[in-house]
Amino acid sequence: MMGSSRRNPAGGWKGRRWPRRRVLQAGAIGAATLPLGIAACGDDEESAPSPTSPGQSPAPGMTPTPTETPRRGGVWRIAMAGDPSALDPMQGTALPTHQLAGFVYSGLFRYKAGPGVDPTTYTVEPDAAEGFETPDGIEYIVKLKPNVRFHPPIDRLMDAEDVVFSWRRLIGEVPGFAGAPYAATPKAYIDTIEAIDARTVRFRLKAARGDLFSYENKWYWVMPKETGTAFDPAKQLVGSGPWIFESYTPGSIIKLRRNDQWHFGPDVPYMDAVEIYIIPEYATRFQQFLAGRLDYVDVFASDIERLRSGNPSAKLLRAHAELPVTIIAFSTVQNPSEPWSDPRIRKALSMSFDRDAMLDAAYDFRNLEKFGIEGLKRLWNNEIAAQDRAYWLDPKGEFRFADGDPQITAENKRAFAYDPAEAKKLLAAAGLPNGFQADLFTTTARYGQAFNTVTELVQQYAAQVGIDLTIRDVDYSSVYITQIVVQKNFRGLLHIPKRTGILANLRGYFVPGEIANYGKIQDQALIDAVAAIERTLDRDEARRKVLEFQNLANDRMYIIPLPVGALGAFVAVQGNVRNADVYQVPGQGWGTEVVPYLWKAS
Repeated sequence: MMGSSRRNPAGGWKGRRWPRRRVLQAGAIGAATLPLGIAACGDDEESAPSPTSPGQSPAPGMTPTPTETPRRGGVWRIAMAGDPSALDPMQGTALPTHQLAGFVYSGLFRYKAGPGVDPTTYTVEPDAAEGFETPDGIEYIVKLKPNVRFHPPIDRLMDAEDVVFSWRRLIGEVPGFAGAPYAATPKAYIDTIEAIDARTVRFRLKAARGDLFSYENKWYWVMPKETGTAFDPAKQLVGSGPWIFESYTPGSIIKLRRNDQWHFGPDVPYMDAVEIYIIPEYATRFQQFLAGRLDYVDVFASDIERLRSGNPSAKLLRAHAELPVTIIAFSTVQNPSEPWSDPRIRKALSMSFDRDAMLDAAYDFRNLEKFGIEGLKRLWNNEIAAQDRAYWLDPKGEFRFADGDPQITAENKRAFAYDPAEAKKLLAAAGLPNGFQADLFTTTARYGQAFNTVTELVQQYAAQVGIDLTIRDVDYSSVYITQIVVQKNFRGLLHIPKRTGILANLRGYFVPGEIANYGKIQDQALIDAVAAIERTLDRDEARRKVLEFQNLANDRMYIIPLPVGALGAFVAVQGNVRNADVYQVPGQGWGTEVVPYLWKAS
């Protein structure tokens, strides 16, 4: 693999039950969120019943949008840190590809946003679907809305055959198209998808599953059956979402325009167009925002004072992190020839990390405290992100979402605590008193300052206990995604972000054959635990099983969670933007779920 190297001379569900027969009807449509998967975070009584909640308070300037009549018009100008790895969401795996797809394509369902909605419960509501029925969690009958229309050049209503075609294309049954790189996941539990009539689709699963559309709606984009004949999906996006694809200039800009026939219209989207600029450098994005050429920007803590003086009308919002968890993964983790095949070695590495100090360094925590921002706490991620409070097992053992929830075991708590002396003892007990040498793969041009800072700190902390890591900074598209993520072609350690969602962070990382199982983990206890969660139709019971799963995973420490994202993030929006401070949703579908409801006051 090619890349620069640096060597250290010395690392939703909500708490309510599923009825036996559940019918989901269209409800009130939420408004907006912050772009690019970043959402403002706040507490509400319903979602945070525990008095020990880590509650996040709004940053200065974050106030509810006053009651105003939305104004049509304008352009939403945003930035991505890099190009999509592909325009076709069934061929690309990177986050930018699916973020872009979320503007143009519809899913059957989407995540709900709006006042009082806790985005981390991953509550779904209808998108292209009208609703669904399931008698047993195995058969799902989905009814499509009658007014979902594909953009030109297709320009017709969506029907059940489009849903079936999209499934067949995803799993590689459409001639001329390879299956999606992530197709193994749905194929493992979906048996068949068939059209009953023009507006009705039957999903038949291989076993009962209680989270079907909370999971599927983030990757099952419905594409017209003319895909590949009427247009080339590698060059053009043609969907039924709120925005119509106009053009893409690699390295420069993506242009979209308003779909005035969107099925949630006619009032929304409020804005006429979206312009997505490709700006890899944070300093350039920040300067463009100060100059009024972008409508939002991610803000480092060190730039808060500069933001206030350079653009006093901008609103600074406390935010969910776009990267909710990053991890250290290991190649062929259970191969006995690798030093990290011994769980004591993996736990020793975890114990070498001072996670609070990592947060201080990555997010300039003390500078944030200087500004008087309330609710700041040094939270540590587990297999589930700290921001997903209902499902997060607190490694410190301080937070419990609801009375009676499982808590971290004493042994697992020790594996997260900073204890280099005990780490050295574990290394010695495992037969490596002098540690070992290995490569640490990363990419520095994509995930921002906090990610890169933590990569450097992993190297430095590991060196203190005798683990000598050489940082391999590789190209994002040609190596990091293609060779490492898709092909698993690396030897050593890997620093990489996790995706949003709950089961995506369980099945995706621990079940053999899944695209995010970087270490080729094959542990039957974990496989069985994931299957048990998926089969559970009672949502609160499933939530508790997710907490129990984290203790099981911590016992093995195949993956070491890092604190990137645990503090949250900060984003600034221009002062005339409305709704960004009251509507949020995590993940990659914000182009459909929230951006249509953003608007600009005159």
